[in-house]
Amino acid sequence: MEMLRGNSAIREHIQNGKRLHLFEYVRKAYVSYVGEARYVGHHIASRPDREDSIRDVIVFHLEMLPAGYNGKADSVPNKQIKLSRKLLLAELRALAKNAAPAKAATKQTAQTVRGCSPVRA
Repeated sequence: MEMLRGNSAIREHIQNGKRLHLFEYVRKAYVSYVGEARYVGHHIASRPDREDSIRDVIVFHLEMLPAGYNGKADSVPNKQIKLSRKLLLAELRALAKNAAPAKAATKQTAQTVRGCSPVRA
């Protein structure tokens, strides 16, 4: 399975100097900001699609980064916005920016990620 467009953007966000913001659907056409995340890996799995046909999907492993709210996810504002085609990116960017504290404590972390050997048939 190839990593194209958005999938490769997630995988390579650190190398490209981009930040990864995570949103979740709360109901049809509405999303809520979850927080900033970092890509740490992925795997391929089989899952049903909308028509219940089994297909391969990419499952991303993300690490949630501290939001400056004492590390408590429940203290992040749970503002919901309705998606629209016209202002979608601007709305999401504003929601992520508004959820961030003006002065957040900083913390440095180091992580070692080891991949497994490819499976040979």
